[in-house]
Amino acid sequence: MTEYSLRYTLVRYEETRTGYSAQEAAAQAGMTLEELQQCLEEGLVTPRRHNNGHLVFTEAEVDRLWRIHRLLSEVELDLNAIEVVMHLRDQ
Repeated sequence: MTEYSLRYTLVRYEETRTGYSAQEAAAQAGMTLEELQQCLEEGLVTPRRHNNGHLVFTEAEVDRLWRIHRLLSEVELDLNAIEVVMHLRDQ
């Protein structure tokens, strides 16, 4: 079993709100923006929207994207199979 570590960099949008932009979330998870877009379209992550309309990802969502990316790239599951795996993991 391979163990992975990932370092996160928080982006401060306001004094009381922190999160990751779409570009930063994708980079931290090791995926492309296109892969992130596919995850959003499939409903695998549901980030909130900031007042300016931009997506804001929490640390938990970035971690979830990281797991999804590993399933895509290392286990070579498709998004439908990943949706089932993530659903089972969430229960």
